[in-house]
Parts: sequence; structure tokens; C-alpha cells
Amino acid sequence: DNWKRLKKRLGMIREVNKRATDYELEKCNTEARLLIYERTMVPSFNLEIWTKLRGKNWEKLERIQARVLKAIHRLPSGTPYWGILGETGIWPMKSLVEYDRIIYYQNVMESEKVRIAKRIVEDQKEIEGENWTKETLKIGEKYGMDMENAGEIKKSQWKRKIKESINKEIEKEWKEKSRQMKKLRHIKGGEFRRKKYLTEATIEETAELL
Repeated sequence: DNWKRLKKRLGMIREVNKRATDYELEKCNTEARLLIYERTMVPSFNLEIWTKLRGKNWEKLERIQARVLKAIHRLPSGTPYWGILGETGIWPMKSLVEYDRIIYYQNVMESEKVRIAKRIVEDQKEIEGENWTKETLKIGEKYGMDMENAGEIKKSQWKRKIKESINKEIEKEWKEKSRQMKKLRHIKGGEFRRKKYLTEATIEETAELL
């Protein structure tokens, strides 16, 4: 299942780290490592099509992402997760999955009526009780998305809108975390984005700075 696949991917990244010196990967700067991470670990393994992920599910996913980010940057286990996110600009797993979900919904709604996925979505709108479509509509409304007319909006415009909305929500949470957590006080007021120094920093320099 998806949990086993996530754990397997985590194990693969750990193995790469163990062999890093042998393959001269230690010379990779932080930007290169983040690029590798975003191309291998970030994809949500179809989690966007799950009907509903609950609190414990999200906590588990965030822990997995935290462990991987700390592993690839050689950071101590006690390094604040939100501190890493704030400096690298990587979204929390919940935001990544919800983004994929909203993008997938728009993809379905702009497709032909004969597409099975679209027929299922339309049917679920009329069915009582909890289902994927109703949960997705709630998420879209939370971000101020025009879910009713999703199929009529250009894909580029849709992506830009959801990215902006999610970034605003993350920025709010980031500022709240930086106020509440003692370990984040040194970056209080900083923007949630990938910092310029990471584009050239070595892994050793990043470990010291984070």
C-alpha cells in the first residue's frame, strides 16, 4: 500500500546517504539535493485520490518528510521541521497532497463527459454522505477556488491561483510557528521561501546554518 511505498522510498534515501561518499555525492550542494528530493520523494503516491486523510495520517506523513529532509541534509534529529521547511521553501505534506487533489479535480472536470472519472465525480455530488468529491470541494472552498466552474478555467490560471492560495496559508502557519517555537525565534519574521544562500551552500554549510 501507499504507506509501505513511502517507507521503502525512505529506506532508499537512507541507503543513498550511506553510499554518498563512495560516489562523490558529498560534493552536491544543497540546491542539488533539494532538486533530487523534489523529483523523487515529494510526489504524493496517489494520496490525492484517497477519500479523506485524517489527523493521524497527516502527522505520519509530516514525520516521514521530516526524517527524509534531515537525512539528506545530515541534520540532527532535533532540528525543527518547520525551520527546515521555512528555509528550503518546501511545502508541508498536507499542502502538497491538497494541491495535487485540486489539480486533479480540475483535470477531471475539463475532460470529456464520457470519461469514467468525470462521471464518478458528477455522481458523487448527488450522493449523500462522505465521498472524494465532497471532500475535495471542501478543500477547494478553503482555498477560495471556483470549484463550480473548474472545467472552464485555463489550467495555467488554475495552477497559479491554487499555488498562491496555498502559499498564503503556509505563510500564516509559518509565522505562527515562528512565534510559538523557541527554536524558531532566530528566524521570526522571515519569509517562507527557499533562501538564496542554499543555492550555493555545501551540505556542511547548510547543516551549520540550519
